[in-house]
Amino acid sequence: MKFKNAMSFKAKVKQIAEDKGITAQQVQQSYLIEVFLTKELAEYLSEKYGKGYSMANLRSMRKFYQTYMTQIQQTVSAEFENTSTDTFEAVI
Repeated sequence: MKFKNAMSFKAKVKQIAEDKGITAQQVQQSYLIEVFLTKELAEYLSEKYGKGYSMANLRSMRKFYQTYMTQIQQTVSAEFENTSTDTFEAVI
């Protein structure tokens, strides 16, 4: 998120703090940590896996997960790992 100036940043921080019932300092710390971690993670993933891991893409991936996290389920193979051998043999 880009801001026109320091005053617009301060106003947004104040609004978020009021909405969440936390201090403005906590909002600023969370924002700066998120920006720093996203930048570092984007650089690391891009070096390791190539294109497709920009800061914007990582934010989009995070937003997708946050939106659909209750609908995302384990893979079928992971579900079978959690069942006992007897249950699996009974199915066959």
